Amino acid sequence: MPGKRFLYVTNDQNTSNLLLCSHPVLSLSLPPSLSLPLSLPHASVHPEVSVSNHTILAQFCKDHNVGLVVVGPEVPLAAGVVDHLTAAGVTCFGPSARAAQLEASKSFSKAFMDRQGIPTARWGSFTDPQQACNYIRSATFPALVVKASGLAAGKGVIVAANQDEACAAVMDIMKEKAFGSAGETVVVEELLEGEEVSCLCFSDGITVSAMPPAQDHKRLSDGDLGPNTGGMGVGQEMLEQIRETVLQKTIDGMRAEGAPYVGVLYAGLMLTKEGLKVLLPLMKSDLYEVLLNTLNGTLASNAPLWHQDSSAVTVVMASPGYPGSYEKGVRITGLSQVESDVQVFHAGTALQDGGVVSSGGRVLTVTAVRSSLETALRAANQGVAAVGFPGAVYRRDIGHRAIAYLGQRRGLTYKDSGVDIAAGNKLVDLIKPLAKATSRAGCNAELGGFAGLFDLKAAGFVDPVLVSGTDGVGTKLKVGGLVSWPSTSWSRKTRSIRCCCCFLLLKPSPGF
Repeated sequence: MPGKRFLYVTNDQNTSNLLLCSHPVLSLSLPPSLSLPLSLPHASVHPEVSVSNHTILAQFCKDHNVGLVVVGPEVPLAAGVVDHLTAAGVTCFGPSARAAQLEASKSFSKAFMDRQGIPTARWGSFTDPQQACNYIRSATFPALVVKASGLAAGKGVIVAANQDEACAAVMDIMKEKAFGSAGETVVVEELLEGEEVSCLCFSDGITVSAMPPAQDHKRLSDGDLGPNTGGMGVGQEMLEQIRETVLQKTIDGMRAEGAPYVGVLYAGLMLTKEGLKVLLPLMKSDLYEVLLNTLNGTLASNAPLWHQDSSAVTVVMASPGYPGSYEKGVRITGLSQVESDVQVFHAGTALQDGGVVSSGGRVLTVTAVRSSLETALRAANQGVAAVGFPGAVYRRDIGHRAIAYLGQRRGLTYKDSGVDIAAGNKLVDLIKPLAKATSRAGCNAELGGFAGLFDLKAAGFVDPVLVSGTDGVGTKLKVGGLVSWPSTSWSRKTRSIRCCCCFLLLKPSPGF
């Protein structure tokens, strides 16, 4: 997009910093929602731009030759900024107002998940506080999670310890207007036990391309204590595939209901004993190209690439008093002392008298990317230690649960055995047409069948009998686990395991 400018509607600096690394972006215009465009040499702030006035915003884009607008916050998305800019002929990345209801209304999203068969906690939606309290006290499960249905900057959730506390939360939200109009409707949910996981994905309305999953430490204090916040840190974990279970079902369901979701979809998940219930520094691909591929509907053939052998840890530094009231204008020191390969993103900061001061609840996020989770955590904590402002609040246990999980003795995995699942999936896509071309009468040419069925009679043979064995990597892992072969031996054992599988299949059992 030669000569075009880029407009990012946001209230933080993170993605802007990444987009400036994308070669087609020659300059960047930022609305006044960004308080401090530090380290953005191509950025310019335009106070005359009102994100809420879509007509003015569209005209600004045309006057300044803006080629792409990306909208980050939920409020303008729910207000229909993408719909209005698109109608005005401005290319805009983000979901429509109708699709954004997945985030803007918890009541809508819960009903949608039920309709589409997406696993989620049991729930009820209420506009009357007394009915909500009756539900809390009569439910056959712990109905202790109280949520403002509308947008509350990620803080409209209260996890109660008992029924009395849950009812008090309902009254606080609905009677005392703790979250304003966002709490006119409340959703009461079952309290789930498990590990919380966050997953984001790109979607062009049809195809889902998932980002690496992460663990979002939303409670303010160590040990998951304190009030819910907008997120106090992220540590990447190795988790089961969730794309088909939640993400693809969501995209398919929104398309089926007439509201295709195009943009980035966030899913907050809980890994429970019953199963699944319902970041960027690791990206190798050019983010600008990923955005265009998403808008153009070409994610299926242009999925973004990620660094497979890296872990990222982010620690949030918040103002004392957050998520409640807090002081602004507190001087921040030590920014120049942070290691050059540790990134410090500004969320709630401003320039004052030549220095940097706090201007919001979540002030800074410190991110480190390393080859292991342990070293990434150490580097992030060192970055936090270098930066200082009086009373800074931050979690000291970010990533520790993930480290403990990864340190557990577990069975052999595909990765331990040198199997690259992502590369294998790409290979499958490449060989699908080749396998189809080999199809003939009497032959199973479907992928996964491994030619396990031959009807040689259809090929002209007289009374033929053919016996064959089929197996895959999973079989090899199971056999290897039974005989306790170390993962380093797999490359030498592959052929013998295949023979073992065939032998086990063909050897008659007693009385066969």
